[in-house]
Amino acid sequence: MTKSVKFRFFAAIVAIAALVVCQGCNKDKDNDQNGVGGLTIVGLPSGPAYDIELFESGTTLNTEIDRLLAMTGGKFLARGGVPAKGGNVFILYKGLTTVKWNDSGANLIILLSESTLEMDFVNPRKATITTITKGKGEINYSAFTPFGQ
Repeated sequence: MTKSVKFRFFAAIVAIAALVVCQGCNKDKDNDQNGVGGLTIVGLPSGPAYDIELFESGTTLNTEIDRLLAMTGGKFLARGGVPAKGGNVFILYKGLTTVKWNDSGANLIILLSESTLEMDFVNPRKATITTITKGKGEINYSAFTPFGQ
C-alpha cells in the first residue's frame, strides 16, 4: 500500500471509531430537552396538546377575567407547550417571544389543554404555584386545581 492509501485507511478507521464512541453522546437521558430545561409535569395525562402560562409570584387568578387582566397588566412572564401525546416537559419562552425563559422564582402556573383553550368549562383550566430555578422545575399534575369557572 502506498502512503496515500494507508493514510485514507487510517482516517476511515478513526472516523468510524469516533462514530461508535459517540453513539449515545446526544441522547437526552433525563428528558430535559438536552439541557435546555423546562417545567416537567409528572403524571400529565396523555392525549390533548397542552400549554402553560407562567405569571409573577403573588398574581391572583380567580376568574378568566383575572387571567386576561394579568396577561395585559405585565404579570405574564412565560409560556410553553407540548404537542398532543408529546411528553411532559414544557420549554419556557419569555412572554410571546421565542427567547427562552431561564429565570427563577415561585410562580403561578396555568395549565391549559386543547379542550380548555376555547372556554370549555367542562374541562376547566388548572392552576398551581411552583418554584422554578433557572428555567427548570418539576411539579405533579395532581397539584393543579381548577379555576376560572
